[in-house]
Amino acid sequence: MIALFDADDGRLLALLDSIEITLRRTAAASALAARYLARSDANTIAMCGCGEQARAQLSALALELSLRRGYAWDLNAEAARLFAS
Repeated sequence: MIALFDADDGRLLALLDSIEITLRRTAAASALAARYLARSDANTIAMCGCGEQARAQLSALALELSLRRGYAWDLNAEAARLFAS
């Protein structure tokens, strides 16, 4: 949960679901790590798990790396197929 408060008087303005911000924050951290830790010619990615976090990770990493090839694996083969499509 994310709580948003008024900066002037401290009153609660909103309670927000944190799923989307958590997905994006985690993906951004991975992209930042890739910027500094991946080889400069890295162009292949392997995703282990094909849920919402994988989608966020791939979007963020594609901004940092010149991806040309990807591999996707999930316990649920249908989830991997949908992710790949």
